[in-house]
Amino acid sequence: MSSSFNVNQADLAHILKQIQIAELQASTPGMTVSQAIQQIYNLTGPNAERDAALLPFGLRTVDGSQNNLLPGQSQFGAADTLFPRLLTPKFLNDTDGDQMPLGPPASGAPTITNNNYGIPGSVADADPRII
Repeated sequence: MSSSFNVNQADLAHILKQIQIAELQASTPGMTVSQAIQQIYNLTGPNAERDAALLPFGLRTVDGSQNNLLPGQSQFGAADTLFPRLLTPKFLNDTDGDQMPLGPPASGAPTITNNNYGIPGSVADADPRII
């Protein structure tokens, strides 16, 4: 059986560097992946940590911690961590009579009020997970 997947010496060297980054970060308490990338790739200067965060290097953790490489955002997207909100959430009232406006209130856009799944067309349902 032939394969078009070939690994050469440069590929193996690149994979080894990624493992070295992960090992360095895991073995040094408090070290971020960006700092490990800086050290392995000898990045220096005032923007070294930001530049390291932009490089697609290192291995990512299963729980998502340290996967966001930007400074101060190492826990963004990690397991059991709330996503930061940019705006105040605005949820429709569950007792809104199952109506779904198709545009801004003053636009004159139609409102779907059909809550019967037995007929064709769009359906408004405030509780879609109960279906």
